[in-house]
Formats: sequence, structure tokens, C-alpha cells
Amino acid sequence: MMKFFKLKRVVESRKNILIATIFLIFCFETIYLSIQNRNLKSYIREYKFLYENRNINIEKMEYFPDIFLIGMNGEHIKLFNRNIEREFVIFIFSIDCWSCIQMIEKMNKIYEKYKSKYEIIGISTASISKTKRFINDIIIKFPVFCLKEKDKQRIEFPSLPVTLITLSDGRIIQSIIGEFNESFMHSLK
Repeated sequence: MMKFFKLKRVVESRKNILIATIFLIFCFETIYLSIQNRNLKSYIREYKFLYENRNINIEKMEYFPDIFLIGMNGEHIKLFNRNIEREFVIFIFSIDCWSCIQMIEKMNKIYEKYKSKYEIIGISTASISKTKRFINDIIIKFPVFCLKEKDKQRIEFPSLPVTLITLSDGRIIQSIIGEFNESFMHSLK
């Protein structure tokens, strides 16, 4: 009889250990999932344009999507995930757009004057090879990247060039579609 009670206690003890282990696993899983959920929410906000609309119109955007850009050496760079707390000036252009080419000179001046205050980049809608040839033919002082093909198809630009001032999280402060004038350059102070 005594062996039965000892065996019963051992079995109950093992059941309690098993229940406690399952409870701890459940707690750790809940904590892990809540952390993942917090990360997921930020990813969903960043890539909201992928889920909501097939195409997005840049005129209606509050946030510029945190897309991957392709550098001139082929490297993939995330636009806003570079630990930069400054505001961005993003110049989106096409290499076969005459007003875009004219605006590059103004963007060079903006880059020289405000490169310590703003993160100034150019985004070409052309392929890397065409953009490289274009950069070799014309002087561009600011860094230039290319859009990935899927992002070219998703983002609608009503007209080019497009110049955006964004916060480091992508929130658009000001957008200019087409050529900008001197008043825009004075607003950068």
C-alpha cells in the first residue's frame, strides 16, 4: 500500500511538473508573440502600400514606403532604415525627362548647401545600367539609387520629377510634383 501512495505522489509530482512546464512554455510563447506582434505592426505600416492597393498614387500618400533601393553597385539599401534622424529630401526622376534633367542642377545646389542638415538622395525610375550611363554623362553630386521593378509598378507618379521632404520614418512633410522654384529651396532652412 505504501508503494502505491509513493507511486501516486511521484505521478502527481510529474503531472505538476508537466503542467508547470506547459504553463511556462505558454507564458514564454505569449511574450514572444506579443513582441512579434509589435514588430509586425511596424512592418505592416511600412509596407502598407503592398497590402491595401495594387497601385498607390504618390499624391495621396501620408508616408513614403520604406522600400529597398538598388545602389549603383547593385547593393540593396532600405530607404529609411539607416539610423538617420535627419529629414530626407527625396528627388525622384526619370533619365528621359527634360524637366528632371533641368532640376538636377538645382538638386546639386540643394545638396551642396543642405547636405549636413538633410539626407538628400535621388531615385531614378530607370534601370541600373541606364542610370549609370546617365550619371557618367551628367554631373550629379548627391547619391542616386534605382527603384526595384516591383516598386516601379506599384507606385504611380502622376508626373516627374517628384521632390519629397520626409521625416526619418517616411512621413511626408512636403511634396512637389513637377519642377520646384526658389521658394522651395528657401523652405528648407
